[in-house]
Amino acid sequence: MCHEVTIRVIMEPAYTEPSPGGGYADTVHVRPTRQESPEFHIALRSVPGTRERNEDYVGFVAGTPEDRVAKGSVLAMADGMSGAAGGRVAAELTVRGFLEAYYGLPTTLRPELAAGRALDTINRWLFRIGRTDANLRELAASFAALIIRAREAYIVSAGDVRVYHVRDGVCQQINTDDFYPTTMGGIITNAPGLRETVTTEMHRVAIEKGDLFVMCTDGFYRGLSRSAVREVLFLSQTAPLQAQDLIDHAKERGSTDDITVAVMRILDVPPLDGPLIERVVAALPLMPPPSLGATVDGYRLERIVHDGHYSRLIVAEDTHEPPTTVLIKFPKPSVRKDENVRQGFMKEAWINSRVRHPQLVPSRPLGEPRQTQLYLVMPYFEGETLETVLQRSPLPWQKAKTSLVNVAKAVYALNRVHIFHRDIKPANILLLRDGGLKLLDLGLAHTPGLPGGAPLETPGTPGYMAPELLTGGLGDARSEVFALGVTLYRALSGGRMPYGLRGLVPLTHFRRDIPYELNLLIEKALSPDPDNRHQDALEFAFDLEQIPAQSAMRRHPRTPLLTRNPLAFWQWSSALLLILLLVLLAWHMP
Repeated sequence: MCHEVTIRVIMEPAYTEPSPGGGYADTVHVRPTRQESPEFHIALRSVPGTRERNEDYVGFVAGTPEDRVAKGSVLAMADGMSGAAGGRVAAELTVRGFLEAYYGLPTTLRPELAAGRALDTINRWLFRIGRTDANLRELAASFAALIIRAREAYIVSAGDVRVYHVRDGVCQQINTDDFYPTTMGGIITNAPGLRETVTTEMHRVAIEKGDLFVMCTDGFYRGLSRSAVREVLFLSQTAPLQAQDLIDHAKERGSTDDITVAVMRILDVPPLDGPLIERVVAALPLMPPPSLGATVDGYRLERIVHDGHYSRLIVAEDTHEPPTTVLIKFPKPSVRKDENVRQGFMKEAWINSRVRHPQLVPSRPLGEPRQTQLYLVMPYFEGETLETVLQRSPLPWQKAKTSLVNVAKAVYALNRVHIFHRDIKPANILLLRDGGLKLLDLGLAHTPGLPGGAPLETPGTPGYMAPELLTGGLGDARSEVFALGVTLYRALSGGRMPYGLRGLVPLTHFRRDIPYELNLLIEKALSPDPDNRHQDALEFAFDLEQIPAQSAMRRHPRTPLLTRNPLAFWQWSSALLLILLLVLLAWHMP
């Protein structure tokens, strides 16, 4: 007989001990190293029922300190469908597959979104196997996962694995049992592997010190009230004893099914600024930008390359061996509240540590031993901003096309992991001497996956902001398209904004050497209705790439003089009227 329950642990080895009631028992104590997560104790107990093998499976990942900041720690439990040939296999595949898929997804995704994607992937995989392998027919299992991150718990479930939350003596069932009683027992209609699509139930709970979470399969709770669960939990004060008390109580009530119980006791919670990078930023003094010629932490400041409203970029030489040229971004604390300045730097450092793309600028980790104040250190690239270039002349058509396609692809790389730049403009595009470019300044980005990272009040530069941002929205991929459209227009028009007194002014009003199709592309990108724009930056880039160079030679529709040059129109009209008047006067003279 096989009665094992398997636990996967990272960062702290679990130990296995015989359970007093048979089966197996495991205990894990997660201790944060830098207050990056709650401290909690987990006790697992599993005993077999009357069937040949235990069809329950449970796994746990504590994660590295960095994992616990971005993804949290995850406890997952599955109960293979009774009577199905692949029940036990389905339970193990669901738990292992979910944990691997969840931690394999970008760390920028919110936990509930990443969990939903992971479970959807596992469901499709199980469904296909269960329909093609005769030995694993009906490969399905009920499932639940408990994700602990910062000061919140996320509960993800599909099926009838149950999760309780106990606080201040009140026991509440968090998720819903997808179980329908019948004369033959009951049926489950929604679980991983059961159908081609699975409906995932999501809950988010704020956690406090002293909270208890209980996860269990139906062999434990069937016919058991919440009050009974609460009473059993109060018999003991430690998670291992509480888990064993629950198992013993279920067996005393005559349960013949597999019984698996996990008890998680929250011993402590992190401070509100729990994420590690936020705590590092909070510890660094916020000071005005230093003067040129000064040496700060071994960086000798040489020249200013950009002096913006919120920050100053200074080229510096790192005097540490080997000497290298770097770019340092210093905040300007006098412009905004300190907390907003810190938040912007925190976001930029957090994004740079997680997203890699040729058009994005990496930065050194914050909080190096020599760092004594808040700043970001980045590699130095020879070049100048698009805004600086446009002060001299507009870009050639092919140069503008190539540049904006690359910018759009960088924006898409951010958007696909749910990071929205929200300040795309020529001043934040660095054109390199070697022909490449870099997208700058992620301090105003909207990052739903960053704990505690509420967006700043001002999401960007008004002339580039889509209508939904101007009305207080957070923005999405379509808002980025709007800013890309304005930037493309300015790149080709020599810095002019796209709107005049009569609305959108066609690009061909200023230049006759560009394709007329660009007017249509920009008109779509700048639509006031987000649904009518390109739906993401990649679609914008694709449409831009499809406009061939030779289309610039096509004959443009003749723009009326009144539209092209209203002043000249009225001057010519007045001259013609004057001539006509003189002719009429001469005609009638004797």
